[in-house]
Amino acid sequence: FDKTSQMVLSGKAVFLTLTFTDEVLSKTSPATRRRYVSRALKAVSEVYVANVDYGAKKMREHYHAIVLFGGDGFTEVFEWPYGFFDAERVRTTEGDSKATSKYITKLSRHSMKDTGRAVRLIYSKRVVA
Repeated sequence: FDKTSQMVLSGKAVFLTLTFTDEVLSKTSPATRRRYVSRALKAVSEVYVANVDYGAKKMREHYHAIVLFGGDGFTEVFEWPYGFFDAERVRTTEGDSKATSKYITKLSRHSMKDTGRAVRLIYSKRVVA
């Protein structure tokens, strides 16, 4: 298994979508927003993977991430002052696990989108045991 598959199958994975306010998007660079994502994920988990994405209609920058978080209360401890976030525990049924793994693998394997923007993963150095 690769790292993301292990995360999904662990039963401890949380799938996140991180968005930015208009103000943050207009006043920060992509590199700064990337640092915001990295720091926020690192603050709640030793194991995570994230990728920038752009909305299909408005090409609005946002991030998708999977983090390991064993307990309840993720939304109470995760801090995201740069916009809004949605968090959902990844279910470990076969269909859900496959769909989530497939989606994250798709995001992690492509290096360019139709936008022409380079895509780089954000990930922790720790490997899931």
